[in-house]
Amino acid sequence: MKPHSSIGFCIYALDWGKIIETVH
Repeated sequence: MKPHSSIGFCIYALDWGKIIETVH
């Protein structure tokens, strides 16, 4: 799955950052 725009990728990365932060 490729992000349609850099903004979408940023949101995707931030979302994962929150998940990783919650897990750890």
